[in-house]
Amino acid sequence: MIAVLNTYGWWTVGTVAIYAGIGMAIASFAVLLALLFELYRWRVTTKKVAAVKVEVPRRLDIAS
Repeated sequence: MIAVLNTYGWWTVGTVAIYAGIGMAIASFAVLLALLFELYRWRVTTKKVAAVKVEVPRRLDIAS
């Protein structure tokens, strides 16, 4: 009788682990899609932004 209960317990643990694994695979695929979307949006926005030239003032030699 104990072997039957032990088998049922590990069967239940295995079932929960399978569902958790499927859920984690779906979640990781969603994260991968979000990463690809963000890389695409970054690529599009960097093409639109023009470089800005900034004039840097000369160094003032106050000590001399």
